[in-house]
Amino acid sequence: MAESAAEQMHADGYPRGGVQQVHEAALEAVGPEYDVVADGTRRDDRVPTVSRAVAQSLEDRHGVDYVAPLSGFGRGAVDRLVETHLRVESGPSAAVPKGDYETELRTLLADRWGPDAVEEVFPDHEQTRVVGRVGE
Repeated sequence: MAESAAEQMHADGYPRGGVQQVHEAALEAVGPEYDVVADGTRRDDRVPTVSRAVAQSLEDRHGVDYVAPLSGFGRGAVDRLVETHLRVESGPSAAVPKGDYETELRTLLADRWGPDAVEEVFPDHEQTRVVGRVGE
């Protein structure tokens, strides 16, 4: 899956289609394993997104509840919630350690097409990572 996603990103010149592929594959992979699948996408996210039809299909085929608790929240509301309740680190997207699939996709792009491909596909942007809760 990751190889296919990296190929699509390289061909497209941007990450959108490949990230969507990986996100949907991840939902499919965990669907049979859990009673509830929670998705952290926000209302304003351009990618990944999960349509109502895809969510209902996931639920019907796997007998799972799909929940997207942040889907009604825009970026500003999420930022205020995070500021109040969570401790985060932030920095350039390539420098912040992550536990998501972007790290593997960056590595695949670099291994197959060189480091310049990573810079072409993934524009540098501010990335955050939750490191704890306020008061801990």
